[in-house]
Amino acid sequence: MFIYGFGVLLLACVFQGSFGICFKKYQPFSWEAFWALFSIIGVLLIPHIWAYIEVPSYMKYILQTPVHVLLIGALAGFFWGISAIWYSRAIDTIGVSLTSGINIGASTILGSLIPMLILKTVPAANVLTVLLIGQVIMLLGVAALTKAGLMKGSVDSADKGLSSAMKSGIILALISGLGSASLNIAYSYTQVPVQNAIADGIPAISASLISWPVVFFGGFLANFFYALSNNGIALVIANAWGLKDGEWKGYPEAKKVMFIGNGILIISFIVLGIANGM
Repeated sequence: MFIYGFGVLLLACVFQGSFGICFKKYQPFSWEAFWALFSIIGVLLIPHIWAYIEVPSYMKYILQTPVHVLLIGALAGFFWGISAIWYSRAIDTIGVSLTSGINIGASTILGSLIPMLILKTVPAANVLTVLLIGQVIMLLGVAALTKAGLMKGSVDSADKGLSSAMKSGIILALISGLGSASLNIAYSYTQVPVQNAIADGIPAISASLISWPVVFFGGFLANFFYALSNNGIALVIANAWGLKDGEWKGYPEAKKVMFIGNGILIISFIVLGIANGM
Protein backbone atom coordinates (compact mmCIF):
# COMPACT_ATOMS: atom_id res chain seq x y z
CA MET A 1 0.00 0.00 0.00
CA PHE A 2 2.87 2.36 0.84
CA ILE A 3 4.53 1.75 -2.54
CA TYR A 4 1.19 2.28 -4.31
CA GLY A 5 0.56 5.53 -2.44
CA PHE A 6 4.06 6.81 -3.10
CA GLY A 7 3.76 5.92 -6.79
CA VAL A 8 0.46 7.79 -7.11
CA LEU A 9 1.98 10.78 -5.30
CA LEU A 10 5.01 10.77 -7.60
CA LEU A 11 2.79 10.60 -10.69
CA ALA A 12 0.66 13.43 -9.34
CA CYS A 13 3.80 15.53 -8.82
CA VAL A 14 4.82 14.94 -12.44
CA PHE A 15 1.39 16.02 -13.69
CA GLN A 16 1.20 18.99 -11.32
CA GLY A 17 4.70 20.14 -12.23
CA SER A 18 4.08 19.76 -15.96
CA PHE A 19 0.61 21.30 -15.89
CA GLY A 20 1.73 24.88 -16.33
CA ILE A 21 3.81 24.29 -19.47
CA CYS A 22 0.57 23.70 -21.41
CA PHE A 23 -0.33 27.36 -21.01
CA LYS A 24 2.66 28.34 -23.11
CA LYS A 25 2.02 25.72 -25.80
CA TYR A 26 -1.68 26.03 -26.60
CA GLN A 27 -1.23 27.55 -30.08
CA PRO A 28 -2.81 27.30 -32.65
CA PHE A 29 -5.79 27.25 -30.24
CA SER A 30 -6.89 30.43 -28.56
CA TRP A 31 -6.44 30.62 -24.79
CA GLU A 32 -10.24 30.47 -24.40
CA ALA A 33 -10.59 27.29 -26.47
CA PHE A 34 -7.76 25.60 -24.60
CA TRP A 35 -9.17 26.63 -21.22
CA ALA A 36 -12.69 25.47 -22.08
CA LEU A 37 -11.31 22.05 -23.14
CA PHE A 38 -9.31 21.81 -19.91
CA SER A 39 -12.43 22.72 -17.90
CA ILE A 40 -14.60 20.05 -19.51
CA ILE A 41 -12.10 17.18 -19.48
CA GLY A 42 -9.87 17.90 -16.50
CA VAL A 43 -12.25 19.61 -14.09
CA LEU A 44 -15.69 18.17 -14.90
CA LEU A 45 -15.26 14.69 -16.42
CA ILE A 46 -12.13 13.23 -14.82
CA PRO A 47 -13.37 13.48 -11.18
CA HIS A 48 -16.59 11.65 -12.12
CA ILE A 49 -14.77 9.01 -14.19
CA TRP A 50 -12.20 8.31 -11.48
CA ALA A 51 -14.84 8.20 -8.74
CA TYR A 52 -16.95 5.77 -10.83
CA ILE A 53 -13.97 3.48 -11.43
CA GLU A 54 -13.24 3.25 -7.70
CA VAL A 55 -16.81 3.50 -6.34
CA PRO A 56 -19.47 2.72 -9.00
CA SER A 57 -22.27 3.80 -6.64
CA TYR A 58 -20.54 7.10 -5.75
CA MET A 59 -23.55 9.23 -6.78
CA LYS A 60 -25.70 7.49 -4.14
CA TYR A 61 -23.49 8.89 -1.40
CA ILE A 62 -23.44 12.36 -2.95
CA LEU A 63 -27.25 12.45 -3.18
CA GLN A 64 -27.50 11.40 0.48
CA THR A 65 -25.40 14.39 1.54
CA PRO A 66 -27.14 17.48 3.00
CA VAL A 67 -27.58 20.17 0.38
CA HIS A 68 -25.78 22.86 2.38
CA VAL A 69 -22.66 20.67 2.57
CA LEU A 70 -22.70 20.20 -1.20
CA LEU A 71 -23.23 23.92 -1.80
CA ILE A 72 -20.41 25.02 0.49
CA GLY A 73 -18.05 22.43 -1.01
CA ALA A 74 -18.92 23.53 -4.55
CA LEU A 75 -18.58 27.19 -3.57
CA ALA A 76 -15.08 26.61 -2.22
CA GLY A 77 -14.34 24.74 -5.45
CA PHE A 78 -15.63 27.76 -7.36
CA PHE A 79 -13.07 29.96 -5.58
CA TRP A 80 -10.39 27.44 -6.53
CA GLY A 81 -11.57 27.72 -10.14
CA ILE A 82 -11.08 31.49 -10.06
CA SER A 83 -7.59 31.02 -8.62
CA ALA A 84 -6.77 28.59 -11.44
CA ILE A 85 -7.58 31.35 -13.93
CA TRP A 86 -5.26 33.73 -12.08
CA TYR A 87 -2.62 30.98 -12.12
CA SER A 88 -2.70 30.73 -15.90
CA ARG A 89 -2.63 34.51 -16.27
CA ALA A 90 0.41 34.67 -13.99
CA ILE A 91 2.21 32.11 -16.18
CA ASP A 92 1.62 34.35 -19.19
CA THR A 93 3.36 37.16 -17.29
CA ILE A 94 6.17 35.63 -15.23
CA GLY A 95 6.54 32.08 -16.54
CA VAL A 96 6.03 28.53 -15.29
CA SER A 97 8.90 28.32 -12.80
CA LEU A 98 8.12 31.37 -10.72
CA THR A 99 4.34 31.01 -10.81
CA SER A 100 4.38 27.36 -9.74
CA GLY A 101 6.82 27.90 -6.89
CA ILE A 102 4.90 30.83 -5.42
CA ASN A 103 1.48 29.24 -6.00
CA ILE A 104 2.32 25.84 -4.50
CA GLY A 105 4.07 27.39 -1.51
CA ALA A 106 1.22 29.74 -0.64
CA SER A 107 -1.51 27.14 -1.23
CA THR A 108 0.28 24.49 0.86
CA ILE A 109 0.63 26.83 3.82
CA LEU A 110 -3.04 27.83 3.97
CA GLY A 111 -4.33 24.51 2.69
CA SER A 112 -2.82 22.69 5.65
CA LEU A 113 -3.56 25.19 8.42
CA ILE A 114 -7.13 26.29 7.65
CA PRO A 115 -8.68 22.77 7.50
CA MET A 116 -7.25 22.11 10.97
CA LEU A 117 -9.20 25.10 12.25
CA ILE A 118 -12.39 24.14 10.37
CA LEU A 119 -12.35 20.51 11.52
CA LYS A 120 -10.82 21.32 14.93
CA THR A 121 -8.14 18.68 14.36
CA VAL A 122 -5.12 20.49 15.77
CA PRO A 123 -2.36 17.88 16.25
CA ALA A 124 -0.27 17.31 19.34
CA ALA A 125 2.12 20.09 20.35
CA ASN A 126 5.26 18.37 19.04
CA VAL A 127 3.63 17.64 15.67
CA LEU A 128 2.25 21.17 15.42
CA THR A 129 5.69 22.60 16.20
CA VAL A 130 7.35 20.64 13.39
CA LEU A 131 4.48 21.57 11.05
CA LEU A 132 4.88 25.27 11.80
CA ILE A 133 8.66 25.05 11.31
CA GLY A 134 8.02 23.52 7.90
CA GLN A 135 5.59 26.32 7.07
CA VAL A 136 8.13 28.99 8.06
CA ILE A 137 10.79 27.34 5.89
CA MET A 138 8.31 27.24 3.02
CA LEU A 139 7.62 30.96 3.46
CA LEU A 140 11.35 31.60 3.12
CA GLY A 141 11.34 29.59 -0.11
CA VAL A 142 8.40 31.57 -1.49
CA ALA A 143 10.17 34.81 -0.52
CA ALA A 144 13.33 33.70 -2.31
CA LEU A 145 11.39 32.82 -5.46
CA THR A 146 9.65 36.19 -5.34
CA LYS A 147 13.02 37.89 -5.00
CA ALA A 148 14.31 35.94 -8.01
CA GLY A 149 11.35 37.16 -10.07
CA LEU A 150 11.93 40.76 -9.08
CA MET A 151 15.63 40.43 -9.93
CA LYS A 152 14.73 39.02 -13.32
CA GLY A 153 12.29 41.87 -13.88
CA SER A 154 14.89 44.49 -12.97
CA VAL A 155 17.33 43.04 -15.51
CA ASP A 156 14.66 43.10 -18.20
CA SER A 157 13.15 46.46 -17.44
CA ALA A 158 14.83 49.29 -19.16
CA ASP A 159 11.26 50.56 -19.16
CA LYS A 160 8.90 50.60 -16.20
CA GLY A 161 6.18 48.68 -18.02
CA LEU A 162 7.90 45.31 -17.87
CA SER A 163 8.82 45.73 -14.21
CA SER A 164 5.20 46.56 -13.47
CA ALA A 165 4.06 43.48 -15.39
CA MET A 166 6.48 41.33 -13.38
CA LYS A 167 5.11 42.66 -10.11
CA SER A 168 1.54 42.11 -11.31
CA GLY A 169 2.39 38.53 -12.26
CA ILE A 170 3.89 37.84 -8.83
CA ILE A 171 0.79 39.27 -7.15
CA LEU A 172 -1.42 37.05 -9.35
CA ALA A 173 0.68 34.00 -8.44
CA LEU A 174 0.38 34.79 -4.72
CA ILE A 175 -3.38 35.35 -4.93
CA SER A 176 -3.84 32.18 -6.97
CA GLY A 177 -1.95 30.30 -4.25
CA LEU A 178 -4.32 31.64 -1.62
CA GLY A 179 -7.29 30.59 -3.77
CA SER A 180 -5.77 27.16 -4.41
CA ALA A 181 -5.91 26.51 -0.67
CA SER A 182 -9.71 26.55 -0.92
CA LEU A 183 -9.48 23.21 -2.75
CA ASN A 184 -8.18 21.50 0.38
CA ILE A 185 -10.69 23.41 2.50
CA ALA A 186 -13.53 22.23 0.24
CA TYR A 187 -12.32 18.63 0.43
CA SER A 188 -12.08 18.79 4.21
CA TYR A 189 -15.62 20.16 4.47
CA THR A 190 -17.23 17.59 2.13
CA GLN A 191 -16.33 14.49 4.10
CA VAL A 192 -19.97 13.45 4.74
CA PRO A 193 -20.34 11.27 1.59
CA VAL A 194 -16.83 9.90 2.13
CA GLN A 195 -17.60 8.80 5.70
CA ASN A 196 -20.94 7.29 4.61
CA ALA A 197 -19.17 5.23 1.96
CA ILE A 198 -16.55 4.06 4.45
CA ALA A 199 -19.36 3.04 6.84
CA ASP A 200 -20.74 0.86 4.02
CA GLY A 201 -17.41 -0.93 3.72
CA ILE A 202 -15.84 1.07 0.86
CA PRO A 203 -12.05 1.29 1.34
CA ALA A 204 -11.06 4.74 2.58
CA ILE A 205 -8.61 5.32 -0.27
CA SER A 206 -11.43 4.77 -2.80
CA ALA A 207 -14.10 6.61 -0.81
CA SER A 208 -11.90 9.70 -0.66
CA LEU A 209 -12.59 10.28 -4.36
CA ILE A 210 -16.30 10.90 -3.77
CA SER A 211 -15.75 14.49 -2.62
CA TRP A 212 -14.01 15.60 -5.79
CA PRO A 213 -16.98 15.60 -8.22
CA VAL A 214 -18.75 17.97 -5.82
CA VAL A 215 -15.77 20.25 -5.27
CA PHE A 216 -14.65 20.37 -8.89
CA PHE A 217 -18.17 21.08 -10.15
CA GLY A 218 -17.84 24.54 -8.63
CA GLY A 219 -14.38 24.84 -10.20
CA PHE A 220 -15.80 23.84 -13.56
CA LEU A 221 -18.44 26.58 -13.43
CA ALA A 222 -15.82 29.25 -12.78
CA ASN A 223 -13.36 28.05 -15.42
CA PHE A 224 -15.70 27.10 -18.25
CA PHE A 225 -17.94 30.14 -18.15
CA TYR A 226 -14.97 32.46 -17.81
CA ALA A 227 -13.56 30.99 -21.02
CA LEU A 228 -16.92 31.39 -22.78
CA SER A 229 -17.39 34.99 -21.64
CA ASN A 230 -13.96 36.19 -22.84
CA ASN A 231 -13.63 35.42 -26.52
CA GLY A 232 -10.83 37.73 -27.67
CA ILE A 233 -8.58 37.79 -24.50
CA ALA A 234 -5.22 36.24 -25.27
CA LEU A 235 -3.94 35.65 -22.18
CA VAL A 236 11.00 21.03 -8.40
CA ILE A 237 9.27 19.79 -12.23
CA ALA A 238 7.58 23.02 -13.17
CA ASN A 239 10.91 24.79 -12.75
CA ALA A 240 12.59 22.16 -14.92
CA TRP A 241 10.10 22.95 -17.69
CA GLY A 242 10.77 26.64 -17.17
CA LEU A 243 14.51 26.12 -17.47
CA LYS A 244 14.07 23.95 -20.55
CA ASP A 245 11.92 26.65 -22.10
CA GLY A 246 14.65 29.24 -21.59
CA GLU A 247 12.77 31.38 -19.10
CA TRP A 248 15.89 32.02 -17.00
CA LYS A 249 18.44 32.23 -19.81
CA GLY A 250 20.49 35.39 -19.48
CA TYR A 251 19.58 35.90 -15.81
CA PRO A 252 22.42 34.13 -13.92
CA GLU A 253 21.97 35.91 -10.60
CA ALA A 254 18.18 35.57 -10.62
CA LYS A 255 18.56 31.89 -11.58
CA LYS A 256 20.78 31.29 -8.53
CA VAL A 257 18.17 32.83 -6.24
CA MET A 258 15.48 30.77 -7.97
CA PHE A 259 17.43 27.56 -7.27
CA ILE A 260 17.93 28.61 -3.66
CA GLY A 261 14.20 29.25 -3.31
CA ASN A 262 13.35 25.83 -4.71
CA GLY A 263 15.93 24.21 -2.45
CA ILE A 264 14.30 25.86 0.55
CA LEU A 265 10.89 24.64 -0.60
CA ILE A 266 12.19 21.07 -0.88
CA ILE A 267 13.53 21.29 2.70
CA SER A 268 10.14 22.59 3.86
CA PHE A 269 8.36 19.67 2.16
CA ILE A 270 10.66 17.23 4.00
CA VAL A 271 9.91 18.91 7.34
CA LEU A 272 6.17 18.89 6.63
CA GLY A 273 6.42 15.23 5.64
CA ILE A 274 8.06 14.46 8.99
CA ALA A 275 5.26 16.37 10.75
CA ASN A 276 2.59 14.39 8.89
CA GLY A 277 4.27 11.13 9.83
CA MET A 278 4.47 11.92 13.56
